[in-house]
Amino acid sequence: MTTLPRRTIEAIGVTGIVTTVIYVLYWQNQQATSATISLSNCSFHDVNPALSQDSMNISSVSPDPQFTIYRGTDGHLGNILFQYASLVGIATYNKRNGAFVIRNDFLSLFPHSVDPFLGCSFTVPQSTNVTKKLMSNLKKVHEYKVGRYGRDVMINLPEKDILIVGHFQSYKYFDHERREIKRRLTLNSEIITKSKSLFNNLTRGIDKSATTFIGVHIRRGDMATKFQEHNGWRLPDQRYFTEAIAYYRAKYGNIHLIVASNGVEWCKENLNLGNASFSVGNRREVDLALISGCEHVIITVGTFSWWIGYLSDGDVIYYKDFIKNNSRVDRSFSTVDFFPPHWIPIADKDL
Repeated sequence: MTTLPRRTIEAIGVTGIVTTVIYVLYWQNQQATSATISLSNCSFHDVNPALSQDSMNISSVSPDPQFTIYRGTDGHLGNILFQYASLVGIATYNKRNGAFVIRNDFLSLFPHSVDPFLGCSFTVPQSTNVTKKLMSNLKKVHEYKVGRYGRDVMINLPEKDILIVGHFQSYKYFDHERREIKRRLTLNSEIITKSKSLFNNLTRGIDKSATTFIGVHIRRGDMATKFQEHNGWRLPDQRYFTEAIAYYRAKYGNIHLIVASNGVEWCKENLNLGNASFSVGNRREVDLALISGCEHVIITVGTFSWWIGYLSDGDVIYYKDFIKNNSRVDRSFSTVDFFPPHWIPIADKDL
């Protein structure tokens, strides 16, 4: 069993905290040393009190003028993690400083999110004083399409204050710093301790030395509605899980599933998962640490499920045909840009 890691707060269900996120790329004068982030004619004065003076002191990191990236969208945690990771990836690739302005407890969940890296400084100020004036004063850079990588955002950024806007749901924005992203998204010690305790409770009586534990995330909730089906989202059925379980059993022998879902009762009534334990009634950040901390994982649909795979240290099996051909989602999304190439796809034709 690998060390149980990290977690956040997105949607194992649809009832997640809706947050406002704002990124901005800003010009940082090399003489700026105060704990106030200045963007053109606007400033953030109510910086998150958890931030240290050092994390705000850009000039102590590098003598050269740099930029800072912010960005703005709403979303559940899986979406927010893509935004933050893309901020780090784009900032470090372009040797800019990063600021992730968000209206939730992101920093308390991910205490390493403000660590400096490769000469770049990162901050997570609260967004309570962010105004429309701030947004209007910044050059906006938009992503190409949702779920599709846009190379221009990586290499053709203007040398001025910039607001990057979009979802940035492609690993290609940040996978060049994969190890650093995973370190920065290590959850706080309280969450990790709770996930370890939960794991021990769920696996009591199982010979851990002779068992490989497979984490499984099954998205239901809003994804199981006619509305999302009309948009083009597809959910896997029993055949997908049968194939994925068979793969792991053939490779590792004795396995036991640790399952998290926002439709536990549906799973128990409609799926035959074999030897399985279910996480019930736990905070989503605990579930994230629990499932991604298993030796290998099976994921389904959605960005929260995706991040369980990315934060895992083992094999990742994913459902390849989660988008209906020629649907609204299909016209934007690129599975090649969304799923890392070393993950293991299972398509409908394989079932």
